[in-house]
Amino acid sequence: MDGDEEENSDGEMEPEYSGLEQPPLTRMLKNILSEYPDDGQILKELIQNAEDAGASVVKIMFDSRNVNQESCSEKKKPFNKYFKGPALFFHNNAVFSEEDWRGIKMLYSSVKELDPLKVGRFGLGFKSVFHITDYPMIVSGTKLLVINPYTTYSDKVCTSFQLNRLDKYKGMDIDAFRVAFNNVFGFGQETIVNGEYKGTLFRFPLRQIGTELSGNVYNEEKIENLFESFTTEAPITLLFLKHLEEMTLYRQNNEPQYRVQIKDLRSETRSIEQRRRFCKELQSFTRSNISSDLICSLHVNIRVESHDRRGVAKIENKSWFIVNAVLGKTMSPEFRKLSQDKDLSYSPYVGIAIPYEDTMDFQGHIFCFLPLPLEQRSPTGFPVHVNGFFALSQNRRHVKWPSADLKQSAINADKSLQWNQALIREALSQVYLIMVQQLISRCTEKHNPDDLVKVVYRSIPRLGDVDVKWRIILEPLLTNLLKTKFVYTENNGGQWIHHNDAVFECPHSGTDGEIRGTLRQIMTQYQQNLTIIPAHVTDLLLETPTFLSRLLRGNTSMTLLSPAFLANLLRRGSTYENCSAAQKLQLLQYLMCEDSDDQYSLLKDLKLLPLEDGRFVKFETSGSVYMCSKRTATLVPGCEGKLVKVDLPEGIKQHLKQIKLTGTFQIKGLNNPRVASLLRQCMDRNLTDSGSYKSWDTTRSSLPRDWLKNLWSMLTDMSLEDFTDLHLVPEEHGKYIHLHKLSELMIVKSHKSNKLPDDLCRSMDRFSVKVLPCIPSFVESHPEITMFVHNPTKDSFLNMLDRLAANNSGYLKGFNTNAGKAERVAWQKFLENLEIWDVGRRSLERIQIFEEYQTGSFTSISEVGVLAPQHRYNFPIKYPRRLLSSSDPRQYKLAQKLGAQQCTEEDAIEEILSTKWYSYSDSDKKKLMLHFVQYIHQFKRNYKLMDLARKTSFIPTSRGDLRKPSELYDPDINQLKALVGSEPIFPVENFSSSDVLVGLRVVWV
Repeated sequence: MDGDEEENSDGEMEPEYSGLEQPPLTRMLKNILSEYPDDGQILKELIQNAEDAGASVVKIMFDSRNVNQESCSEKKKPFNKYFKGPALFFHNNAVFSEEDWRGIKMLYSSVKELDPLKVGRFGLGFKSVFHITDYPMIVSGTKLLVINPYTTYSDKVCTSFQLNRLDKYKGMDIDAFRVAFNNVFGFGQETIVNGEYKGTLFRFPLRQIGTELSGNVYNEEKIENLFESFTTEAPITLLFLKHLEEMTLYRQNNEPQYRVQIKDLRSETRSIEQRRRFCKELQSFTRSNISSDLICSLHVNIRVESHDRRGVAKIENKSWFIVNAVLGKTMSPEFRKLSQDKDLSYSPYVGIAIPYEDTMDFQGHIFCFLPLPLEQRSPTGFPVHVNGFFALSQNRRHVKWPSADLKQSAINADKSLQWNQALIREALSQVYLIMVQQLISRCTEKHNPDDLVKVVYRSIPRLGDVDVKWRIILEPLLTNLLKTKFVYTENNGGQWIHHNDAVFECPHSGTDGEIRGTLRQIMTQYQQNLTIIPAHVTDLLLETPTFLSRLLRGNTSMTLLSPAFLANLLRRGSTYENCSAAQKLQLLQYLMCEDSDDQYSLLKDLKLLPLEDGRFVKFETSGSVYMCSKRTATLVPGCEGKLVKVDLPEGIKQHLKQIKLTGTFQIKGLNNPRVASLLRQCMDRNLTDSGSYKSWDTTRSSLPRDWLKNLWSMLTDMSLEDFTDLHLVPEEHGKYIHLHKLSELMIVKSHKSNKLPDDLCRSMDRFSVKVLPCIPSFVESHPEITMFVHNPTKDSFLNMLDRLAANNSGYLKGFNTNAGKAERVAWQKFLENLEIWDVGRRSLERIQIFEEYQTGSFTSISEVGVLAPQHRYNFPIKYPRRLLSSSDPRQYKLAQKLGAQQCTEEDAIEEILSTKWYSYSDSDKKKLMLHFVQYIHQFKRNYKLMDLARKTSFIPTSRGDLRKPSELYDPDINQLKALVGSEPIFPVENFSSSDVLVGLRVVWV
């Protein structure tokens, strides 16, 4: 029998009992240290403990004194290793409770783990101080505690002392103790005498050589790195804490080096008190009492004061809006169940913080009351800091998320993952919305200053920036946000409205700043709810991502300030007409930026078309205004009201050119006739009408002296045919210049070696021909001038006579309209024996002295150039075209001289059958073809005409229709007639007569 086993009186054996063998404490601490990096997290864990203890003040100091380094016996002075220096001091103004003393001694658990409102609930964070030291010390209240991880006795790792009896303890070197503390943060001899320290003071002698616990050696440089890491996060560390209000780094001489405080804003004097009251309310807000939500909104200032080594202070202030909340009433059943799960022991506590000042480098960060380690980019993508009682990784550096390869079933089984998703989706989304709503309320209370309006918009997330893991907040957040009046308009004195009631300024239009200013003024004048929001807010409404498309369908209807919207608005009233010229051009430029196939239609009926006279007229389809060069505009003074403004921005000018090309509105280019029209108006305004010429008084006229020379310079590359009605040819008479029409018959008396005799010059007046002494060189240089102002040569003189005949058009019109028959016959007689040459022929072709066939009205060769057929009988129906009568030999002969052509009867019938048949009635058709058949002997050798007749339906039947000859039979064939009886296959009416049947048989054949 084994000696350890005993047999009882009943002969039963007792089993052998033993504990689990555990690794040495140093190895367990090393494992913990591997989870906690050697960085600013160390100080954050101490800050966390201060916060959980209810401290309001934290002080940190590096004591660089190299004290108590004398070698001494470990047995005689076992505690002197705790008193060595250099050392790091950490103070907070809360006193350890018995639970705190018990918790500090725990390794893998914590007395806070069931307290859902404590930050450090897992008992590991404090152990990160072993990165710095092997021998931490804690003084709080009446006690001193030292921790020795190297002892072989597990029950002697922690040693406690009463402060008022320190000198009584065996092995305690009280002098070394005094030197170590040296009145740091109020701990001095008086504290030892009184036996109580008002607060908690940690002292960590730095590890100066590698040890079994850690090879990490700490010196002043590493402490500075630790402080630098601390100061990087310190300005935001206090945001979501409930108790801490001040943190200070000190130098050796108790002088502050760096201080962070959370204070009331100057305009808000109760936020810090409200924060304290919120902390008290939280104490009674337990899992068993969550029937309502607890919300606290704070407007605070974070004050950062830093001092350089010369003592020069630098103070920075940053104001924040913070909303903290613990959900109760608004929790879903699933979320409530998780919050009451004792295995989790989490609180539905969340918070949002946004700075009032806009800084380009701001990145939304994650807090679990204290900030998680900062990253290069925002881990959430939010424009705010978010705080929550998140389930974190073991080292408290990251929010716990499901890994990429984790199956949904495993996610559903992990309650901590479910908690994080519920906390974000339900609690954080609600508080986010509350923050936006309260910012809007504050904005309204302050009468909506621009900086606060911008804060509201800045608080709204950019959809594209939100990290994929955090997008679970978007659906509940945006659903409720779109039900909120979250867009601001200055209309009606400034108000917050629903997005469906707003007109949004388009964020991506690239509209010029001055144009935007004009648009905003117009929107105000027309009482429109113009909303000027950042691009990301508009994108939220316009570019809804796929995962929200179903949710937001019907909720994102929004009105954009677009060219189309503006055009419709301006048509409602004429207010815009009172804008300055510059503003009207800005409106025009904006309206023209519409990108559509019908982009310019927006301008219809808007008085925004700028003219050279300074007016703005309607864009319309009637009338004409012209685009021209600066040079042309200077040549038509007085016509500015017909010209589009010349000096325009290039963008507007290009659009107006496009309108001109498309013909959408009245804008037209200046071709020759239009230039002529403008010149005519200019001359009418600036020159005196003196009957056959225009008189220009060069001493009094508004036209510059070189106007005419510049005008002819412009005309050099233009055909004068379009300017014949203009007074362009000068004749000088002292200070006056007489300007003659180009169309006026003119000849120069003398040119080079040629000269008109005086008698011939005098006779020109009888023909209304103007004889000019000479013409200026700038007129003579035009390549076409000799077509209008004739030189004194024989050929030119003959051409002038031809023009004389051609220029009788007005006279011909009067004659053609008013002359009686007798007058016209007289013209025929006069012209009867005249040889017709080219000269004058044009006039003769246009004079209406020829009688039309059938109508008897008079016409001209140019209108009707074909003579009717000459025959002994009348044509049975109306001819297919107008013809001149051939019955009068005199008219017939004269018309032929002037080029009239002869039309034959065959031509007429052939034209009717081939192209005009269906324009005649059945009655006329039968009359024509009856005539054709009766006179078939005249036409039967015209094979084309005979072929057309065979293919034409013209013979009536008993059914009442018209048939082709090939479709009917000869009624004189009695046998056939008896055979078919009454079938409609024989000609009827006049076509059944014997003489007509003779002709029809020719057609049949």
